[in-house]
Amino acid sequence: MGKKKQIAIKKEELTSHPFLIELIERAQLQSLVIASMEKSKKAGKRFWETSLEPLTEIQGYSLKIFDPMIRIVDFVQQLADIKKFIARFPTPHQYRKEGISWYKWLEYHYSHYEITIASLGDIALVLINAVFLLGNPEKLCTIDTITRNEHIINTPVLEIYKKIEKIIKPYRKRKNYYIHRGEPPALHYIFKSPFLIHLKLCSFLDSQGTEVVDKKIIDLWYRDEGRKICEELESRISEIKDSVWILFDRLFEVYNKFLATRFSP
Repeated sequence: MGKKKQIAIKKEELTSHPFLIELIERAQLQSLVIASMEKSKKAGKRFWETSLEPLTEIQGYSLKIFDPMIRIVDFVQQLADIKKFIARFPTPHQYRKEGISWYKWLEYHYSHYEITIASLGDIALVLINAVFLLGNPEKLCTIDTITRNEHIINTPVLEIYKKIEKIIKPYRKRKNYYIHRGEPPALHYIFKSPFLIHLKLCSFLDSQGTEVVDKKIIDLWYRDEGRKICEELESRISEIKDSVWILFDRLFEVYNKFLATRFSP
């Protein structure tokens, strides 16, 4: 039982995945950063204006993978952070004075939540491209280009990517509506709560100077709805984390295979 609990805790933090740890070691990331800092100091430049030291093939390969992988890790963490924002509407009195209602707060953060999830699929394609050394420019790492590649078809990587894409698909469509048409997510439909329509109407009327319901009651409704929403988000985030962890597992196998065959001494 103790072992199972340890694995569950481990999966909570994607930064602890063996693939990411291996990439850091193979790229000799710490040494590269220190060397570049010293180089920039001697040249009288800022650190980010100085190129990295000459890389070995394995270092270059590992760093190309590290970049999209750490972006995925950051995005998954953002999902957890967004849930925290949704769970609490800080200083409601002050925000209302600025014209920000609880509903606006919720709608804004949830919209960012959906954009973040939808973007995970795009970054996953870039990561797959890097691990398999497909050589596509990042802007050309589309679903069709990557998933129909002969090196990807019939692999466990494609299988887990399809699972991730199935989770992401609804968010991808709503993200496009929001970004290109200005249509925010229909929260009452997404969370199957007609009550959220009433809260949206109260928010609009309040912005017009008409207080339909006492703000203390609104806050109580928010806490109840916010709790339900956060419980559902927690379940979705856990599903995404588990799927991303498995994707990292499968890509780690490919990475090790390539190290043994393409980069062997």
